Amino acid sequence: MVLIARLRAWWQRFRAMPGHIQQLAQDSARLSAELARLQGEVARRIDESHQHLLRDLPPRAALLSFGLTASAKSQPLPVEPRVPMACSKAPAEMDQLWARLAQLKPALFPIWRELFENDTHAYAEDADASCSHMDSEYSRLFRAFVDLLAVGPTLDIGVGSLVDPHYLAGLPQENLAGIDPRPFEGGATRIRRFEGFCEFLPFGDETFSTVISGTSLDHVLDLPRSLKEIHRVLTRNGRALLWLASVPYSPSPLDSSEPFAPADRFHLFHFDRSWLDPLLTDHFVIADVVEIPQVGFNHVFYHLSRRESLR
Repeated sequence: MVLIARLRAWWQRFRAMPGHIQQLAQDSARLSAELARLQGEVARRIDESHQHLLRDLPPRAALLSFGLTASAKSQPLPVEPRVPMACSKAPAEMDQLWARLAQLKPALFPIWRELFENDTHAYAEDADASCSHMDSEYSRLFRAFVDLLAVGPTLDIGVGSLVDPHYLAGLPQENLAGIDPRPFEGGATRIRRFEGFCEFLPFGDETFSTVISGTSLDHVLDLPRSLKEIHRVLTRNGRALLWLASVPYSPSPLDSSEPFAPADRFHLFHFDRSWLDPLLTDHFVIADVVEIPQVGFNHVFYHLSRRESLR
């Protein structure tokens, strides 16, 4: 009797198999369609992510800027360089700075200098292609980020030599200073400009409430020293606002285990958040990050608070 019951059960399962196979085929088709829909949705969201940023920033920035008063935003610029500097330095002074820079990284400096010249020529040929130009949608997004978070005396590192960065357009003129290795060759400017390098900022300790870097930190020769200098010139409650590109799997410039090669004809290195974030936290507290996905890299906006002491 037991054998007959088992045979009957097997027979019923055998008869039901075509139905199960058909159901599996239908489920597979539905899963494929759903996967295609989700892939399209992901692509659409990536393409439109920057359109949501302006809507998302105000409430987040309101939390970050809690307690900030209007008087703090209009605090005048107390720029008193350790060495008297005009908008354009004498050639001898810049020669001395170049020599100091070369001493920091003697082996890398010739490579960096060539990349710097490549960048200078490209910038001179097409200033409108600069990331800081008003036609750049990401410059407009970074301006919204800066407008919400910048406070008091403000220094822009890598301010450029031809035009004022669009992301500074919403800040009071009396608050603004900028530094760049190249002499300013543009027309009118709202910014008090200085020639120099991020590795040797010519300002006293705790001079600025805000330091901004818009796509310029990946052009420095000595990244740790540059971050240390930004930390030094910030006030105790100061903030750094960074805009940079994070390129996955880019090697750290501090990694000596692999033979060095420039990232491209303009950069010694590209950033990757996997090694950049730990380096930043040696000098700052990461208060907020806005990341905008792209194909092959992400735009990243950082809001950093100054640490009381370096790690």
